[in-house]
This record gives sequence, structure tokens and C-alpha cells, in this order.
Amino acid sequence: MSNWDNAEIISMLSTKMSGEAYDLLRNILESSDTYEYEDIKKLFQENYHGSKDIDFYQNQFNEIQRKPKENNLNYAYRLKTLYTRAYPSNNQETPEDKTTQLRLLRQKFLQGLEPELQNIVRHKSVSTFEELVSITQKYAKRVQSNTIEKDKRIFVNAVASTQNETAILQAIEKQSEHINSIASCLKLATTEPALQETSTLPDLSG
Repeated sequence: MSNWDNAEIISMLSTKMSGEAYDLLRNILESSDTYEYEDIKKLFQENYHGSKDIDFYQNQFNEIQRKPKENNLNYAYRLKTLYTRAYPSNNQETPEDKTTQLRLLRQKFLQGLEPELQNIVRHKSVSTFEELVSITQKYAKRVQSNTIEKDKRIFVNAVASTQNETAILQAIEKQSEHINSIASCLKLATTEPALQETSTLPDLSG
């Protein structure tokens, strides 16, 4: 494998994995186009700890936090994976089990969302965690779009404000030049009569 490039290694991994491991790999690849093999290896190491006991996974679930810049889907996947390891159950889940699962997953998932998105989806009625994640994705796109439009308006207003300030400064400069011109004319007008009066005085020296 030392002579393989990144794409060849990842392609090989896709053919060798199945079940939960394949789901994790597919989720990683769908969340970004720039993952390197070492990045994928690190994520697998974080998600799989060998034969750790249930107490370990329960502590991990209780302390889990969303990573900086981690997308909602990957965070949701990590939550669900940790929950199933922390609270394993048989195939015959009771309605109470499902209610508890949704409550715990929902609480942790909401804690990792941005405040604006958190407030939008907090009171949405859902019956499964997957439905909550789907709704969150829908509103996340709207929030992102609104944020972009808001940033555009701020930029346009800032540019317009700068242009207005420039125009005002230019007007003030022109007004100042006009005032200085008037002052110069007034000064000249008061100086010329005095000069004329001085030139017409009789010569009293004789």
C-alpha cells in the first residue's frame, strides 16, 4: 500500500468494509471531498475503541461535544453510534426504550447546534432521531442562506455609508473653498478703498 495514492486506498477500504464500519466510512466521504487516508484513520480510531466496556461508552456519551466545524450529519452519527454502544438493547425495543433514546439523543444533538438553529428545531415534533436530523438539515440550509443575505446587506450598507461619507467630505471641502473665496473677495474690497483714500490726500509737507 505504500505505493498507493490516497484515492486508491480509500477505494480499497470501501470494498473491504461492511455494516457499521462501512456506514461510518460513507458518512465521512459524503461530508467532504478532501479527506485524506490519515484523517479517515483518525476518525475510525476515535469511533472504535476495541473491547471497552459499557461504562466507558456511557461516559463518552455523557461528555460528547460537537467538534469545531463538524457538520450536523457527522455529529448526529457519532451521537447515535455512541448511544447504541452505551445503551445496547435487543431487537425488541419497547416504546419506553424508544422514547428514552429519542429524549437523550435529542438533548445532546440540540446542545451542539448553533443558537439560532437550536431555537428553530427545539420544539419541532418528531418521532425518531433520524427525523430530527432531517428537519435540522432543512432548516440549517435556510439559516445559512439568511446569514449570507444578511452579510450581503451589511456589506452593501457599509459601502453605501462609505460613499455617502466621501460625498459629504467632498461637499464640505467645496463649501470651505467657496467660503475662503468669499472671504478673500471681502478682504480685497475693504482694502482697495483705503488705498484709494490714501492716494488722494494733499501733500502737506511744503
